[in-house]
Amino acid sequence: MPIEDSMQAESVMLSLGVSPRTGFLIEESQFSYDMVYGGPDGFFEYARDINLVAGNLPLRIKNKSVAKAVSRLPEFNYGFFENLSWPAANNLMLSLTMITHAYLLEKLGYKTVEELKQDESPKLLDKKLALPLYELHLITGVEPSASYCFYGLWNYRRTKPSKPITVDNVRMRFSYTACEDEHWFVGTHNDVEVTFAPAINPMLMAAMLSHVPAFSAKAMADVLAQAITPNMEVVRSLNRVRERCRADFYFNQVRMFFSFPRNVTFEDVPAWQGREILGETGGQSPFQHFRLAILGIKHRDPYFPKMRKHMQSNFQAFLEIADKSRVREFVLDKNNKALDEVYNSLVRAVIDWRDAHGRLAQEYVASLGDPDGTSKAPVSWLKHLRDETEKKLIVR
Repeated sequence: MPIEDSMQAESVMLSLGVSPRTGFLIEESQFSYDMVYGGPDGFFEYARDINLVAGNLPLRIKNKSVAKAVSRLPEFNYGFFENLSWPAANNLMLSLTMITHAYLLEKLGYKTVEELKQDESPKLLDKKLALPLYELHLITGVEPSASYCFYGLWNYRRTKPSKPITVDNVRMRFSYTACEDEHWFVGTHNDVEVTFAPAINPMLMAAMLSHVPAFSAKAMADVLAQAITPNMEVVRSLNRVRERCRADFYFNQVRMFFSFPRNVTFEDVPAWQGREILGETGGQSPFQHFRLAILGIKHRDPYFPKMRKHMQSNFQAFLEIADKSRVREFVLDKNNKALDEVYNSLVRAVIDWRDAHGRLAQEYVASLGDPDGTSKAPVSWLKHLRDETEKKLIVR
């Protein structure tokens, strides 16, 4: 791959907050003290009080004192959100959204995700959570729930800073249960993101070059080939979830906090009345949307555009660039066996992911009594996505 082309792709990545080292997983420098608490006068105390509640969520959930803690939070101040830095906004939204999920579950008393999904009665979210969430949504572009792009991408620390980011070497900054199962579940996804990261540059470069008809089939094959190994290895990372995350614990103790109640009105936010907001799900990870877009694997379903609304605006913009990829059309036009084989290797990697994810969804969700995922999509639908992906294999 020409150095100048690689640098161009990296420049686009960096301009939209995609790290060459960690991919869509946010680099730890964004969690530093200055990044978390840097803001206008009074913001430090405001963010500190919110983070103290978020940091003690497991105990407050156990003692049913989340609502009490919310009632004691500082009053909302619009001035805190004027010119708020990107890291400070995202760090604060991580804390507030996790508090919000715990607060609503405590107030509403649901015992199962199914019970939550069936309750369509009106609900009210306290303005001490509702107002800052609305302002942070305007800054970040993310829907006001503890989506994957907060809970999974802004929510880790390395236990040994000198060692690589792997599931064995990360812990959550904030959690609902403080249990190893939850830490391992999220750490597995951190591992997936970092494992995939080396594939982003060559896949983005391939998308750019796919608009150049004179670019050779061999050169395109060489670019895409660099992405094969990371695309394959993410399945190994995903499967490690079984090592220390028990299916029954995940289903009964962790998954409940991923769902968001229906018909929620945000107090004193006229634009947010009776909201229907999706819960946290891996379907909100930009990495999967990115590789599907680059490879031209298009699923005609409203699920995917909804998932993107749970991503930061910079990631949404990055995916819009990926959407312009003509890699599949380029491969079809060249009619080159070697290029076909490289492209198919990447599609097979997606199929392998679909197979592995489908087995985990069956094992961790469906077999324990719920046919649907936390984003309301049926577990059985995953087989449909897998079969649609297989149809993208090029057979001449």
